[in-house]
Amino acid sequence: MKLSSRNVVLIAVLAVVFAAVAHGQAQQVTITISAPQAEVKMGAPILLHIVMTNLSQQVIYVGRDAARHGERYNIISVLDSEGNAAPTTQYGKAIRYPGAEVMGSRIMVILQPGEKLEEDSTISDVFDMKSVGTYKVSVTRPYPLDGNVTLKSNEISITVTN
Repeated sequence: MKLSSRNVVLIAVLAVVFAAVAHGQAQQVTITISAPQAEVKMGAPILLHIVMTNLSQQVIYVGRDAARHGERYNIISVLDSEGNAAPTTQYGKAIRYPGAEVMGSRIMVILQPGEKLEEDSTISDVFDMKSVGTYKVSVTRPYPLDGNVTLKSNEISITVTN
């Protein structure tokens, strides 16, 4: 099937419009991460605070772990100082792979317009971060109003020292 140049232009315009709409929707819900400590001693727990904010004008339903373990519903990415993915711990593998059994209750919460969902994660339980160096951390999560769109957090740095 041969496409006319007018059809090709129409398809390109529609793709841009759909991408803009999806991007605009994703901006209605944001994820922001922070670390209580940007510098941590080797072997100490490394904590991450995750905040999802509903900036839309509608109610959204969001899954979360009953104990607010942020790693259960958010996909946390940790890169070492050379840009390589940090190895996952046994627990980290268990929560990432389908069929793995991890104890804990999962619940659905209602996030009203303007409300925030705050969760914490001890990312050193999920990733092996025992080497000295600087790690880049970010979080992604499916957009609650459209599972085909992914929300992305800011990126932070955490340094592990001797």
